Amino acid sequence: MYNPYFGFSFSPFENNPDQQFLFLSEGHQEAIGALFYFVQEKKSFALVCGDVGTGKTMIVHHLLSKLPGSIKPILIPYPDVEYIEISRYIARVLKINPVGKGVLDLTDEIKTALIVAGLDGKQFVLIIDEAHLLSISSLEYIRLLSNIETTEKKLLQILLLGQNELSQKLRRSEMRQLRQRINVNRFLSPMSHSETIGYIDHRLRVAGSSFGRCFESSCKKMIYKMTGGVPRSINRLCDTALLVCMIEKGAKVTMRVLKKAQDALDGHAIPERKESKSGRFFSIKILKPALAGVGGIVFLLALGFLVYMGAQRLEPWIYGPHFPEAVNTYVEKPLPRGF
Repeated sequence: MYNPYFGFSFSPFENNPDQQFLFLSEGHQEAIGALFYFVQEKKSFALVCGDVGTGKTMIVHHLLSKLPGSIKPILIPYPDVEYIEISRYIARVLKINPVGKGVLDLTDEIKTALIVAGLDGKQFVLIIDEAHLLSISSLEYIRLLSNIETTEKKLLQILLLGQNELSQKLRRSEMRQLRQRINVNRFLSPMSHSETIGYIDHRLRVAGSSFGRCFESSCKKMIYKMTGGVPRSINRLCDTALLVCMIEKGAKVTMRVLKKAQDALDGHAIPERKESKSGRFFSIKILKPALAGVGGIVFLLALGFLVYMGAQRLEPWIYGPHFPEAVNTYVEKPLPRGF
């Protein structure tokens, strides 16, 4: 929406794994290097954990884009299913018909297919994103999958990516066998202050601008404080700030605009009572995005009903018996894209 206003060729702060926006902080570089080591050395298990929005999915897509053709990924992006569904999915990728087959039969056929593929020079890597959603039984089944091997090598490498809850889950005593098999274990931390500004500048340059052309220099410290160096939070804040700046017809994002953007993202509907000259309280602060969704709809419907009932009772008293027929003068206007 604001791209023409700032002269962007496309939106610079979308939360998607578009590789042209890849910015490698020190932590991201280290994690990617460890994952390439895991794949090239044919290690059994790798684990990458990090808080929400730290860039786990982005580095996985970078890894996938750099794999040679002989390495075949099996990507499971949302594993909140039972282990039988995971085994059936792997079987389908390997061209095995899973219909009517149990876990043991599927595991045998998966092993056979992996052996045949290995003789043909192919290597398979099972990548499970959002792995913190896996149940304990599913994690145990994945451990058993790592037993598929020949005397020379592992036939299936396994990479687990998830939020910090995954690391906590693996600390449980019943997970010690899986924990002992992890060869590569990395934690993806948020970016530093300088990396945060470099990240924003990189994305803006890809879109045809720069940090200095869109943000006042005084915003740097506040952006880092508001986002903690988390890429997804940075994207949300900068995206909203640019929209607010455009609406206010500003040249650059200021600290005041940043605060308004943060309020729009995190605030709730807070009544702001103001007293008029007559002594009556008559205004309310603009409703925040927290009213969006089911709760907001219920609130607005209830408010509308109360206003309607009050009007019904007051009409005879205000207008008398000759109140003219109401005319609908409301014109619906499109609203800016919500965040």
